[in-house]
Parts: sequence; C-alpha cells; structure tokens
Amino acid sequence: MSDLTKQQTQTELAQRAKVLTSALALLGWELTSFELDLVRETARVDLRRGDRKVIMIAPGPDRAVIERFRVVEEHVTIGRRGDRSIARRLRDEFLWRSRSGGFRAGLRELCYYIAENSTPALPSAAVRALFAPMLAPYGGAAIVVHSGD
Repeated sequence: MSDLTKQQTQTELAQRAKVLTSALALLGWELTSFELDLVRETARVDLRRGDRKVIMIAPGPDRAVIERFRVVEEHVTIGRRGDRSIARRLRDEFLWRSRSGGFRAGLRELCYYIAENSTPALPSAAVRALFAPMLAPYGGAAIVVHSGD
C-alpha cells in the first residue's frame, strides 16, 4: 500500500471515529477507548456515562464479555498524625457481566445496551448503524481510538 493510500485511509478512519464519538456524546456516552482488529476479530470498547462505565472485550472470534461498573468516589485520610490530608479516590464497583457467543454478537449486545440506556431512547438498530462504518473494510489490520485522539 502506498504512503498516499495509507494517509487517505488513516484520514478516513479518523473521520469515522470522530463521527462515532460525536454521535455517542449526543446520546450521553463518552467513548474513552475503541480498539478493533477485523483480521483477528478482537475488540475492546470502553464507554462512560455519568458514574457508569461499560467495557466490552472480545478477545477472539468465538467469545465476548461485557462488564458494567459504577465509579464510586471515596474520601480517605492519608498521612500520619500531624500531617494528614483527605484525598479523593475513585473505585470501580462491579455491577454485572454478560457473555456473548462471539465478536459481532458482543458488539450487537453492546449496541443494545447503549440504546436502552441512552438519554433519548433509540432503537438498537440505530446504534448499530453508528458502529457500522467502523466495521467496514478499510485495508488495515487494526483501529485504535482513545478519548484524546
């Protein structure tokens, strides 16, 4: 693949990622990390909404796991007598785990969960349509998007 083609592909992927991130933000979700490898059929999607965190992990083509957490803020005292201060500590409290039969089934279940828990209620097909451009063929092996990108 020529350098120009690689650059066009990277630009197109960056645009797809921005569209997905913006659309999820309108639904009340923050996409903190998105890693996808279509060749090996692996994925990891990290989402956050208020005090909730959802992680979808598909380590291979035959299984996927979706885990839900609540982020709990604790105030703890640190230091010794005479030199104490209160620090804020964030802890993930495990809520629920579900398993799916594969890579695409995991993404489908994640889309259903997002649709059910979005600010404006949407059908899950609409959320799947948001993820569809990221699953389209693009000539590379992996897509990695983090919240700062």
